[in-house]
Amino acid sequence: MIAARTVRVQARSQGRKTLTSSKGESDQELSASGRIDEIRRSAGSLFLAKGYASTTMNDIASSVGILPGSLYHHFVSKEAVAIEMLDSLNDDLRLLSIDLRRLGYLALPPEARLRELCRRVVQLSLQHAAAVRLRAFDPPTVASDRFRDAVALQPVGLQRLWRAAANDLRDRYPHSPVNPYLLTHTLQRLTATSSTSLPGPVDPDVSSRIICDTLLYGIAPECPDDATLDASDPIRAAKSAVSEWHSAGDDDALKRQILDGAKHEFARRGYDATTIRDVVEASGVRMGSIYRRVSSMEAIFDELAENYATHMHRSVTAVLDAQSDSAAATLDALAYVIVQAKRHFPDETKMMSLGWYLAQDGQPTFALRYREQSAKRMARLVEILTQGITQGTLASTCDPATLAPYLRNILWINFPDQGRVSVKQEHRFLRTHLLRGIVSQ
Repeated sequence: MIAARTVRVQARSQGRKTLTSSKGESDQELSASGRIDEIRRSAGSLFLAKGYASTTMNDIASSVGILPGSLYHHFVSKEAVAIEMLDSLNDDLRLLSIDLRRLGYLALPPEARLRELCRRVVQLSLQHAAAVRLRAFDPPTVASDRFRDAVALQPVGLQRLWRAAANDLRDRYPHSPVNPYLLTHTLQRLTATSSTSLPGPVDPDVSSRIICDTLLYGIAPECPDDATLDASDPIRAAKSAVSEWHSAGDDDALKRQILDGAKHEFARRGYDATTIRDVVEASGVRMGSIYRRVSSMEAIFDELAENYATHMHRSVTAVLDAQSDSAAATLDALAYVIVQAKRHFPDETKMMSLGWYLAQDGQPTFALRYREQSAKRMARLVEILTQGITQGTLASTCDPATLAPYLRNILWINFPDQGRVSVKQEHRFLRTHLLRGIVSQ
């Protein structure tokens, strides 16, 4: 358990007064503290369901069952609530690194350390799901520096534990192609976002086991060598499909400029937080010119998402329809398509990344169709896994329907410094870690 903290509710922003809990505290103070917790819980549920930008103080007050005026006695703004949620997550992440050191964590073998880190971070992700959602995109344009800092904070102590464990794993298996940088980032992202990227109830013990088993031991221990994979029918189909990709709006330079600016803002802030003024500033096109070419923000989003989804659907379908007796070859080709998509469509990939399957309120119409397409592709992935496990060519770490969302999340991990990681390096990482595994059995 995380080290116990002093029973004290502190103001983490200028938006709330400090309340101190002690043996002699008054009933009024206890009541206020309980109401603040209730407000945080209600606001968190709304942020998850509607998104931060679409949630108002009136929504929060209504959910709690109090008048808006009463809500302002506890928090001066919606941002103050969000900052407190983010600070709580960041505090617990800091405490985690301290707690692990006290418990003899550093004496464990590197694989055991990675597994414990994964388990504990998944636990925190579930406890702070609303804060995890808040960190998925950049804050709105009007956000304060305090909000931006809380979103961007990465506890240094925890980062060091991740890197040390991955580096020690590489040293323990010198003949395995361990990539500590990519492994560390992938494990961090998978565990930290598990509350918003995995469907259904998530068990920290089960989730961390699946993540580590998959990336350390691989799901295709008898995977063909690189030459065989490079010559497979699925990879040929993947390369052919990728070669036909193009961007939307190429026939109209000004519209292309509008779409480029809009997709960058959607990727940064999410659909619900992007305003037409954001698009004006990002594209450099006047508002009147924008509305002469597109009818609404939803229309802009739909066009971008439709173009992206069409290319992805065709490419993935081409891979899945390719004749192959090797499930590993099919998964390798899917990995190639997705790695290429993250480079060719970086903004579109990011703007569509936040679990559209969650059916959040306020989503554009296209999101419904996108979820349907995603569900069909997921069903095909489950079929591939089932076939491979039945044939004995894929490892059975859990049932295929459970494993498939984890594979999807691994394949779609975005790396913050893509200049440091080439397409070839990322594809090789997926071949070695996801398919073959890097830990000796």
